[in-house]
Amino acid sequence: MNSQLIRRYHSALRSRRRWMGFLRFFSLTDPRFGARWHQYHCLPPATDEYVSSFEAHWGITLPDEYRTAITQIGDGFGGPFYGVSPLEDWCQPTAAEDFPPDFLQRSFDPSAARIGGLAPGAIRFCNAGCEHYYLMVVSGPLRGTLWHDIDVDVEEKGVLGLWYSDNQPVSLADWLNGWLENLSLEGFHSSYFLDPLWTKCAFQNHAIAKLFNATDRPITTITVDQLPCPYCFRLLREHRVRRVIVTSLPGKDYGNPKSAAILGTQGKVDVEPREAYP
Repeated sequence: MNSQLIRRYHSALRSRRRWMGFLRFFSLTDPRFGARWHQYHCLPPATDEYVSSFEAHWGITLPDEYRTAITQIGDGFGGPFYGVSPLEDWCQPTAAEDFPPDFLQRSFDPSAARIGGLAPGAIRFCNAGCEHYYLMVVSGPLRGTLWHDIDVDVEEKGVLGLWYSDNQPVSLADWLNGWLENLSLEGFHSSYFLDPLWTKCAFQNHAIAKLFNATDRPITTITVDQLPCPYCFRLLREHRVRRVIVTSLPGKDYGNPKSAAILGTQGKVDVEPREAYP
């Protein structure tokens, strides 16, 4: 990930934040998928000391591109889907203490059994909605590659790699650069440009999809504990739903609603409602 891409990324986020302010002045919203949630914000970059401490604790070395992104763009920033999550949310929505000390050291294997619902040797660095995540492999021969985690609520469970047509893996830099290149597109399509999964598969087992399948009555507001994925986002538009409300941790950008709901149920934190759509 070169310095030019980093400068372009910062410039794009600043420009989009100004555009969001203009839209709010006229009571309008950005139609792009995930924009209502991340609002193109950029959290402060992670320090080298913090990242080194994380690596030492889990016995790994983060891939160079990912390390550069969180230390030079931000430890959580607007981008594809609901943005790049902070490093501390690597196991969202589960707590880190629930995993064995060598969890991230284990060589990533797409067919390996999960532990606590997560694939060993990879971190969840991006929330795509409906408990679907993008994975960054941190250990093994596939280290540094990106994978789509589709273990939740679909018939074909597992993980799928992001590959180009020539069987070369999609890099993090390419993934972010592609999002920048597609910012000029209208609508919400730019957020899944590198992943045909969202246009080829029907996720009828998702909570929002089940809701529409169960009733013909008009629905104006939905309250859930997870952000809608691109497939469900499209259903919301088709059914003209006005608002989706999710659980949120007060004052925490890029927080995972499912994590907030779990902590709230346990009485560990106070949660608050937050609009995730439109």
